[in-house]
Parts: sequence; C-alpha cells; structure tokens
Amino acid sequence: MMAQAYHVRPSALLGLEPADPRAFALDRAVMHFGSSIEQDQEAAEKALPKKASETMRAHVRQRVLDTYLGVDPANTPGRFRDPVARKG
Repeated sequence: MMAQAYHVRPSALLGLEPADPRAFALDRAVMHFGSSIEQDQEAAEKALPKKASETMRAHVRQRVLDTYLGVDPANTPGRFRDPVARKG
C-alpha cells in the first residue's frame, strides 16, 4: 500500500539499492503476498449476494486480510465493543 501510494518499490522504502539481489527478492515477495490477498478478497466478495452492502463487502475483505495476518478478531482489543462492558 505504502509503495503504491508513493510509487516506489518496497525495497526502496527500506533503503535497499536496486542492484542488490535482496531488493528483487523483497519486491517479488511483497508483490506475491499482495496479489494473493487481493485474489482471495475478490473471491470472497464474489461469494456474497449481489445486493450485499459496501459495509458487508469491506467486512469480508477485512476478514480475509485478518486471516492472512493471523489476527483473531475475537481477541483484538478495541475492534468490537463489549456489550457487557460499562462506561466509567
């Protein structure tokens, strides 16, 4: 995302020289990882009914990303408000 926003390669954001073989490997790995996520997000969206709201589509895309990142939404503090919790 950051590389797309600034129109630079991920390796350049880390200060790697373009001739460095690690730069190519990093750029390729980031591209592959990002492409895999996008493909799975698109597949998850296609599985939704055509009348699904934008909020539902965003939720499904976020769930796919969370799965890739190993995030458990139930254990992420602040993600969802606890209906039993009381204010101050």
